Amino acid sequence: MVLSILLEAPEFTDWEHKGDAALACPTPVQQLPVGLEHATVQHVLDTVHMEEGTQEGNHQVIDEWKRLLGLTDVKARQEPMANRLIVWLGDQLTTIWLRFVKRDQAFNLNFIQQFEQFLAIFGWFHAQIAQEFSMHKQHLGSSENFGLKHAFVNLNRKGLNTTSVQGNFHYTFREALRHTAEARFRDVWTVTAEALVKLRQPDKSRSAQDDILISYLLLRLLFCFHGGGNHKYAHEILELMQGLWHKWPNDLKSFVMRVCWLANTTGKKNSFLAFDMVQEHNI
Repeated sequence: MVLSILLEAPEFTDWEHKGDAALACPTPVQQLPVGLEHATVQHVLDTVHMEEGTQEGNHQVIDEWKRLLGLTDVKARQEPMANRLIVWLGDQLTTIWLRFVKRDQAFNLNFIQQFEQFLAIFGWFHAQIAQEFSMHKQHLGSSENFGLKHAFVNLNRKGLNTTSVQGNFHYTFREALRHTAEARFRDVWTVTAEALVKLRQPDKSRSAQDDILISYLLLRLLFCFHGGGNHKYAHEILELMQGLWHKWPNDLKSFVMRVCWLANTTGKKNSFLAFDMVQEHNI
């Protein structure tokens, strides 16, 4: 993103080195496949009239989905747990309710009754919204200093003084952050001529492993949520770090990263969305 902000500036329209290989996008570490054969297939279930605001209600919902998935018959009970592990993805409230239900069933006789065949994971769309709320809380400032509010006033952006999960706050806030970043990056480059020389040097760190890249992302999100007082999502990040780094086997770790985070319903390039955002579109 930082490099694209510079290269998209009007001053670089006819720059002779714009097509230099050193400025090309780095090779993806783990590129998700595209094409119709890799398009995400959705099977939308009917709405059930069950209260998800209580632990008992969530227990009933899980039992209903188990019935629809065929996990209540004798054959399902006899199959190894490794063949029946199902990722249950949603917002933070969904994951915490599922953990509560699993905790209360921990002393049952088998893994089916203990709900151990379900793995709760938060969706990245809701995590992104939570991160935006944390950023807004920590960096809003006032119109007199150099916080976000100062930029919002200068950009004449309305409705960003308070956070909201309704309306266009998510998209308006993201757009305002990008425009603010563009202005500040370009201002820095106008007084730092050495930046152009450094940008043309090849990046020696492009061969970094997935774990390193994921580690940087998760640690940054952990500190962001903790610093912003969002301890629930900080806990979710810790749960994910525990699974990726210490608890899950390699095949489950790869499955979660490649299959459970992003969906592509068209199979086209650059058409990936977080699974919980796809569900929002269905609604």
